[in-house]
Amino acid sequence: MTDSRVKNTKRNISAGMLNSIVSILFPFAVRTGILYVLGEQYVGLSSLFVSILQVLNLAELGFASAVVYNMYKPLAEGNTTIVCGLLEYYKKIYRVIGSFIFVIGLFILPWVTNLIHGSWPSEINIYVLYFLYLLNSSLSYFLFAYKNSILNAAQRMDIIQKIHLFVHIVQYIAEFLLIVLFQNFYAFVCVSGFVGFLIVGS
Repeated sequence: MTDSRVKNTKRNISAGMLNSIVSILFPFAVRTGILYVLGEQYVGLSSLFVSILQVLNLAELGFASAVVYNMYKPLAEGNTTIVCGLLEYYKKIYRVIGSFIFVIGLFILPWVTNLIHGSWPSEINIYVLYFLYLLNSSLSYFLFAYKNSILNAAQRMDIIQKIHLFVHIVQYIAEFLLIVLFQNFYAFVCVSGFVGFLIVGS
């Protein structure tokens, strides 16, 4: 059992390091593309909306950690009945969290322009853009995010990390091409959201 845990830990560390490298270098390239092709206002808007939604995501309040903790024992005992029951319960909780984030996000929507200091690109509808970011963030809780807790509790996050690594590389390349070739910021945001759904469903 100890050897298995050490092996899983090594796998998780290796996969995590690769993901960290990709998560630092590739977004830097994408943001650089946005900066030079579309301008600094777009970078500012993206950072602002991501920051707002990160605050809203605090509604989770460490629930994911509690999920993993409660799964250790039934997984070790091979009690699939309890594991399935916990998953069903967690699915409901995650949907409540997603609904809360979406409702609070909608409440902020009419005043989102007040959070922006200075001007923004005239060709961008701020409300539509913010709504896309909000939708991307809240919908992830309605899909399969709760299922990741099984692999996490089983100390096999390396499987999720490897999938995320591949998907993120494809995402960043697609985002870069959309910005450089088509200069379409809406498509950029939609691709980010679609990839988010793929990741939480993996």
